[in-house]
Amino acid sequence: MGEGFRFTAVQCWIKDIMEGGFVNEEEGPSKIILGNGQKIGRVNIIGIVTNVIKDMPFRFMIDDGTGQIEVIDFENERNLSVGDFVRVIAMPKEYLNNRYLILEILKMSDPAWVKLKIKTNIKGKDFKEEILNFIKAQDKGSGVSFEDLEMNIGDIEQTVTFLLEKGYLFEIKPGYLKVLE
Repeated sequence: MGEGFRFTAVQCWIKDIMEGGFVNEEEGPSKIILGNGQKIGRVNIIGIVTNVIKDMPFRFMIDDGTGQIEVIDFENERNLSVGDFVRVIAMPKEYLNNRYLILEILKMSDPAWVKLKIKTNIKGKDFKEEILNFIKAQDKGSGVSFEDLEMNIGDIEQTVTFLLEKGYLFEIKPGYLKVLE
């Protein structure tokens, strides 16, 4: 890998990080290996802060509904509190069989996204991207009917309602949806 190369931050669950294989390569960053064989060098996680330790290095725990993991920031002390909703971009690491994340980016997140992500994990499927991609692919100008979405994807009413409320979708006419671009 060339100098300046950075892995794409991949959205995943904490459970995937804790249960995946781990590779410490001599040249390059360590990686998590998911069940499908995908190697991840940077992660993108949305969750709730469950513990904050303000010593140096600054550390906090994040929970995404599938598990908890420690996040360490060696450079800054953050203004975080238990219960904050955050998005973390970080590099996975392992030391003495303990997995943790080295923080790169921390953003406060909309609680609705965190709750939806946790809810979709409980159902076993996250439909947001699938719904948006399906509508983009099928829309010939007059939108896509809710019934077509449900027949092709499944029980999506809560997720569609969320996407409508957040402005990702709009109803062009009753029962027909378009992606707001």
